[in-house]
Amino acid sequence: MTRSRWIARLLLTALAFSLLFARLGDRALLETSEARYAETAREMYLTGDWMIPRFLGIKHFHKPPLTYWITECGYGLFGVTELGARFFLASAGLAVLALTFWLGRVCFGERAALLGTGILLLTPLFGSFARVLTTDLFLTLFTTASIAAFVAGRRGHRPAFLLMWLLAGASFMTKGPIGVILIAAAVLPSLVHNGELRKQLSQMYPLAGPALFVVVALPWYIALVLETPGLLDYWLLHQTIDRVATTVHKRSGPVYYFLGVFLVGFFPWSLFVPGAVRESWSRFRGREQTWEPLFFWWFLLPFILFSLSQSKLITYILPLMPPAALLLGAWMDRCLEQPAVRRLTAVPVCAGAWTVSLALAGLLWVKPLPESEAIRSHLIPTLVVFLAWAIVATRSLLASVRFSAIVTATVVAGLVFPVLIAPFADRAELHYKTMRPLVRAIPELPEAPAVVLCRLTAASVPFYLGRPVYTFQCPRDLQFEDNLPQIREHHLETLDELLDLLTSRTVFLIGKPREIEQVNSIQAGRTGHRLTMILEASRYMLATNQFWD
Repeated sequence: MTRSRWIARLLLTALAFSLLFARLGDRALLETSEARYAETAREMYLTGDWMIPRFLGIKHFHKPPLTYWITECGYGLFGVTELGARFFLASAGLAVLALTFWLGRVCFGERAALLGTGILLLTPLFGSFARVLTTDLFLTLFTTASIAAFVAGRRGHRPAFLLMWLLAGASFMTKGPIGVILIAAAVLPSLVHNGELRKQLSQMYPLAGPALFVVVALPWYIALVLETPGLLDYWLLHQTIDRVATTVHKRSGPVYYFLGVFLVGFFPWSLFVPGAVRESWSRFRGREQTWEPLFFWWFLLPFILFSLSQSKLITYILPLMPPAALLLGAWMDRCLEQPAVRRLTAVPVCAGAWTVSLALAGLLWVKPLPESEAIRSHLIPTLVVFLAWAIVATRSLLASVRFSAIVTATVVAGLVFPVLIAPFADRAELHYKTMRPLVRAIPELPEAPAVVLCRLTAASVPFYLGRPVYTFQCPRDLQFEDNLPQIREHHLETLDELLDLLTSRTVFLIGKPREIEQVNSIQAGRTGHRLTMILEASRYMLATNQFWD
């Protein structure tokens, strides 16, 4: 291997560590998803019950437990902290990058692997959610690893097929059937496309492989179904069929929803997709044995499935980022020797670069910004870089510019993109997505006060308090609880129950200002005492029934 490629590997590795692990434990847990996963893992960790996930003390069967188990390992190393919650998440992101590089190298070559891995690292969707705790990054890891094992098996290392089945089981323990669907959507159509279905299926341990999958994937499900009446119907109907076929989960969106997510989440590389699709289509249609069909189906079929599903979240297409990045990296590798950039590539890149540059200019000089000086110091150098990118893209459209020039300019733009969003992300976290400032404003007292979430399910509150909280009129699922009276002691349903608590001990309430004010008015009317407002942050308010300085 040449010295330049070793240097490229080292630089890419250093960049990956920097983007994934820098300030990983500084940022507060974000509501609602990240905080819910972190809190559920915390409750499992503290109770020592690794079988039954609990959220706010209630059995929580929305997701399989593997994400919680991995997060608990982080707590064991770093304590119940933000770093503990996210450490193995960022490590999983690093593993996904390593697997992407390996797949690119064995399927397309060293340079394509470097390009594809760099593209994946610099996409906003992957870069963001490799630092925010959800199940989707772990699902991405296990599906990517399973497909990498399939590739290793096809290249002559037959025992790797057993690893493929084992990792498919891990994906099932991460997010249920969708992991198996993602893997099958890549593997089976690619074998059909290359005319190798029968030959390869016989090599993929058709008996031992599924048996290994069952051993890994099903024992936890079977154990809980046997001891929990109604749980099987809940998983099959409510959490699977209803999620795909109905809007009961209130996560619907138009059929083109993920086109927008991909355009923004894969930016700036999504601007190259029109040119890549045209050139790659002829290769895909050819009958020669190539790896392109594997990555093509890995991306396309799940993308269609997610688009047709009635339940949509931004992170659903995170497992599709590795194949998209590798297909684009392989195409760029072939294009680097071109004497000039083709128009179908130059036009979208030019349009996108100028659109972003003009939007930044308008943000700086047209619309006044809160905290403008701090944000302006980030935006001005970013605008300079994006203008340079736009100029290079324009030259590629009007004159003869090598493809490597526009790729280099886009890489630089991609590198400064985290700098662009950093001040906005920090401000959004402070004002909209975290409860940490409110919890830190609750004083330590000789007798621990009751903390009540008022018509609000904020999982980061018990996480930062380190103890259970009360909830008032919060939606919850009690159908699998055995001891309802004990559970309901901490989950208040009526205003009278809340007022009784307010008159019996020191209480701190967290909720939206209008909810707190409503309780305050009723409290004042019945007892003559008003609540003391302590702090308002993140669009929520902290109040207490005690006088406080």
